[in-house]
Amino acid sequence: MAEWFKAPVLKTGIPQGIEGSNPSLSVGFDDSAAKAAELERHKLLYAASGFERRSDVLVCVGQVRKAKTASPDCRKIPSGILPEGESLPPGNFCYANGKDEELKPPKIPMSNKLIFLGTGNALVTRCYNTCFALQNGNEYFLTDAGGGNGILAQLEKAQIPLVNIHSLFLTHGHTDHILGVVWLIRLAASLFVRGKHTGLTIYCHEECEKKLRLFCQMTLTLKLQSVLDNGIKFICLQDGESFHAAGLACTSFDIHSTKTKQFGYRAVLPDGQTVVCLGDEPYNPACQRYAQNADWLLTEAFCLYAERNEFNPYEKHHSTALDAARNARALNAKHLILYHTQDNCLAQRKRLYTAEAKRIFPGPVLVPDDLETIIL
Repeated sequence: MAEWFKAPVLKTGIPQGIEGSNPSLSVGFDDSAAKAAELERHKLLYAASGFERRSDVLVCVGQVRKAKTASPDCRKIPSGILPEGESLPPGNFCYANGKDEELKPPKIPMSNKLIFLGTGNALVTRCYNTCFALQNGNEYFLTDAGGGNGILAQLEKAQIPLVNIHSLFLTHGHTDHILGVVWLIRLAASLFVRGKHTGLTIYCHEECEKKLRLFCQMTLTLKLQSVLDNGIKFICLQDGESFHAAGLACTSFDIHSTKTKQFGYRAVLPDGQTVVCLGDEPYNPACQRYAQNADWLLTEAFCLYAERNEFNPYEKHHSTALDAARNARALNAKHLILYHTQDNCLAQRKRLYTAEAKRIFPGPVLVPDDLETIIL
């Protein structure tokens, strides 16, 4: 069983809490505007045994029975057997019962998502620098923003409205993480003065705050600068300090970087799962109490171990996919997510990095592409 959204989604396992579902039948929701909110809130599922996703349609990979009739909420599909390779009509699909009768969508609980806006390291040109949004309902908690105004394009492609971003965590002050934040401040401040944004809170340590304030003083108009400490607020965090962002309980921690001061965080989701961001340097045992037993461990993999002589990760204070897997296993992480990679083999990156990490780490390994979503 897998999960399917309009936006790309990583298949992360069997969804929980599906009531009255049967994978032998699938029908489509009406795409009317009246159902837009419902479609946004609910996970729409299909049977992995019967369908696979290609572009924006579902394609049958076996024989699957179709509905004769549907409820007013659903599109009518002729009764019968769907031949292998045939596509169902474009739209969103959900399970229904296995009989030709009035069909209703299953009751599916809300879930949190990780939306990767960028997945590359500092000097990539074929993908965007590593940054991501943790979605909780209609709120988005952004982590870093890449190295320029490309962040605006990535948010647009991911269909994340800036007006729904009220909190941002900045790990450190390197160009590929901080410069995109300046562009977000500029746009958020502009919207704020026009009454179209309620404000943005930036969580970071004191060195990042100093850099951001300096960048704003040097590049923004006086009118936009006046929004600082008003519509744009800075929360200067300390090692081990708790804070709340987008309705999530979080704890910041110093990752003990060897290059520049850098913080990570541990976030607790509404269902009790934990998401731990280790920044973009190798795991330091001093952070064990924050990273131990994480349900979702996010860590950098600068390159493959097989490429270490080409990219010299250790000289640059980075790790390989194999190193990250070894640390994740020692920390008893449930899922391992790798980012901040090279862009020399994007077409094969997911397969190669996953295969290397799976040599060590027994759990699920996820290597997202730009604009890919992970259901937590």
